[in-house]
Amino acid sequence: MVTNNSIKRLVGFFATFGVLFVASFCKVSFIVGSHNIFFSGVNAVYPLLGLWGGSVSVVAMIVRFVARYAIGASFSLASLAFIIPGIFVSLYMTYNHWAIRLLVPVVSMILFIAHPVGFYAAPYALFWLVPIGIYLFGLQSLSARLLASTFVGHAVGSVIWLYTVPMAASAWLALIPVVCAERVIFAATAFVLHAVVMSVISVVKKRVAYKEHALVN
Repeated sequence: MVTNNSIKRLVGFFATFGVLFVASFCKVSFIVGSHNIFFSGVNAVYPLLGLWGGSVSVVAMIVRFVARYAIGASFSLASLAFIIPGIFVSLYMTYNHWAIRLLVPVVSMILFIAHPVGFYAAPYALFWLVPIGIYLFGLQSLSARLLASTFVGHAVGSVIWLYTVPMAASAWLALIPVVCAERVIFAATAFVLHAVVMSVISVVKKRVAYKEHALVN
């Protein structure tokens, strides 16, 4: 039997595909170490997918990525840096669990500094103290969670990139100011999008309630 919850999950599942597709056309910045790959609006949408769709959106993202490579897209270990981080960002917004909110950035810092190149670019890994601090201080505001989630995704993606794509320590260090701007922009964009969507939903609900009230009276 089809229930309302089942319908909502199904809608959320396919809506995730549509949102990611549209957001992918908004290019933000070039990814150093790649040939023609950019960060896009998708990076700002990832936390919202977890916030709005929960585990359904996470599953949809996994299916999307698997399907993409199953139909012929070229795969490499480095491409995992564009798959896994988004999943962790959404998981962060879906579950309030220490393994995702604390352990992931801590392990990422260890793995980064343990790498021969990462060791000489250790200041880069200090970014991941942001989600660690937010967790330890118990900050639960939406803005804090959005910012922390973007840095958790950044931590996972950076470690994968470090171990799969050759880059000099100087290149990593040169990215520090860029990363600062990118992560703040992603978190701020997600915050604004969430506010806009919630406002629209609120207006629609009020109008529907008004019409229903008018019909009853």
